[in-house]
Order: sequence, then structure tokens, then C-alpha cells
Amino acid sequence: MNPRFFYYNSEFMYKRFTHIMDTVCDQIFGETKAVEVDEGTSRRASGQVIGETSRQSSLNPDASKFYLGQTPEDSRTMFLTFSLGHPLSRDEIIDFLTSNRGEVVQNVFIERTQLGKDAQFGRIVFTNSLVIPRILNGQTKAKFMVNRKHLWARIYVPRRRGSR
Repeated sequence: MNPRFFYYNSEFMYKRFTHIMDTVCDQIFGETKAVEVDEGTSRRASGQVIGETSRQSSLNPDASKFYLGQTPEDSRTMFLTFSLGHPLSRDEIIDFLTSNRGEVVQNVFIERTQLGKDAQFGRIVFTNSLVIPRILNGQTKAKFMVNRKHLWARIYVPRRRGSR
């Protein structure tokens, strides 16, 4: 790979790395992140030594089962916003991305609104997380014209549960 790729995408890669550390690693390792490995002997942050023969695991027993090749949905999702008064339909979004990128869309969710009010945002879930950097092209946001309506897309950052 060209080193320029890393230079131009460094902010994106850093954000994705921290997102993975905060979401995936927390799910796998739970609250006990501070584990050191030193020449085959594990030590917890408290200084307690767990011998080489001990088979204690620091994995989170409540984590959901992982399947090889599976990428969490949040890592394959982008947040979409529309111009006020000019929302896009689910089909318009799917048709636009399919015509430009191929069969990469898994699902599209549009804001549910009261009767007579237009949707202002939505989410799109891709079949593969590698689609997102290609759409953003090294930027934090991308703007598109779809059927003469504006569509803004950015990386989806899920709300933490209980943060409301």
C-alpha cells in the first residue's frame, strides 16, 4: 500500500481503532482491561500473579458468540442526513448506492416521523465495513446529490446505553 493512504486516512483509522477498542474489546474483556503479559506469566493490575499453569480467562463470559468473518453491524453502518424538506426514501438511497458501488447495502433505516413531517436522518448498514472508507474517500463526511436532493453521510457512532 502507498504510505499516502495511511497519511490521508489516519484520522479515520484512529477513530475506528478507538471505536473498536471501546466497543469490541469492552465486550470481549469486560471491565478488566488492565492485564499485562510478561514472558508467559499473566499479572493483573493489582499485582496478583496468575501462574503459567492457571487457565483463568480474562474474556467476558457474557459476550455474544463470535463467528469468523462477522463484523459488528455498528462497524458497517453510516449515519445519513437529508436537507430539511427534501428527504430521501429507502429505495432512492439503495438505488443510488447500488448503482455506484454494487450490491453493498444490507439495510436502510429512515427516521420514523409523525404524519405530515419529513424524515431528517437515517442509517445505512453495509454488507462489508470496507465500503465506508471508499464512500468517505478519506474525509469525515461525504455529500451526494440523489435525485436532486442532498444526502450527507458520515461514520455512525452509536449512543451508549443509558447516556440519554
